[in-house]
Amino acid sequence: MLADYYAAQEENSVYFAINQVKEKDLQVLLNASKWAFDKIVQDLILLFTMDETIDLNVNVLNERRVLEQNISYDAETITDYYGLFDWHNIPGDEFPARLKDCSQLRNGGESGKGNSKESLYRIVKMIHFFHPEAQRDPRHLLNLPEDPDFPESCRLPEYLVINVCIPNYQPGMFLLINVTEGPSTTFLAVAKITDACKRRYVDGNPNEADRLLERFLYRPEPPVGNYDVRRRLKCIVKMANYGCESVQFGRVLNQLVRSYNGTPFLLRDSTSFYEDNKSVVVTADANLFGRLAKNSLWRCRPYSVNAVMDCCCIIEADQEQNDELPENTFLSWRMKAPIFPDLLTKSGI
Repeated sequence: MLADYYAAQEENSVYFAINQVKEKDLQVLLNASKWAFDKIVQDLILLFTMDETIDLNVNVLNERRVLEQNISYDAETITDYYGLFDWHNIPGDEFPARLKDCSQLRNGGESGKGNSKESLYRIVKMIHFFHPEAQRDPRHLLNLPEDPDFPESCRLPEYLVINVCIPNYQPGMFLLINVTEGPSTTFLAVAKITDACKRRYVDGNPNEADRLLERFLYRPEPPVGNYDVRRRLKCIVKMANYGCESVQFGRVLNQLVRSYNGTPFLLRDSTSFYEDNKSVVVTADANLFGRLAKNSLWRCRPYSVNAVMDCCCIIEADQEQNDELPENTFLSWRMKAPIFPDLLTKSGI
């Protein structure tokens, strides 16, 4: 039943995994008050149905709110403070975003970018599990609460679920073969709309980023074709503890990581969308990435257990259209979590 127990550095912060989530097993956990599991398991019940067909090692990641209040940017401090399966929200202004008049600024020799403002959503729960194949539609796992007072005037969903599927198998050896199915690691971020974003809709004054996210979720056309709004999900993934002593990439790989660390990239056609009355699930399946990108991830595999990552999601705004600018992150977070399950076994975790 209880597959593992991990005590984090922070008091009252725990990690646990559950095999085959069933009522009888949950009852045992609920009675284990000495481990302070009660609140955590209630949260798990809130998010997961008691479906007997589920057979997952579900890891509910530790939210480190104390670290969110005093975010470190020193590589060694970050490495020391964050344990495996830790996460927390981070400010959107940690990430670059296109500004108003972006095209004109670029034509004048400027970058056309500044810091984003606060993200439109905050993650309330982060889930992690391994599975023999990518779980692109996780709605059977979700049982989200519904706010009866959620304003009808708000045209964004109360909950936005970002489902990231990452291959943990070695990419094909042949140059012309791009394997797109296989064992995958899933990160499921359940996020709730911020009061500030909701209030803008209630006041009849949604900003450009609000409206662009709304189009991304519900009305992606026009434009059509290559710049369809749904092909504009942009992510930034930055190794926050790059340069720390415990992660030494070697000369060649270090050049690659230094060049691309924190570089924005578009997910384009690797996304899929699943909607119900209370939420929208946006899945980003890295199995569908090109072979080069997946090989680069595989080359970083031995170092992934010690990496702490700062991540954000943005809908790319057309640099020529001021009614889509400025850009703004809609999610931003820091986490340390495993991608490759065999490394946990070798590390004794």
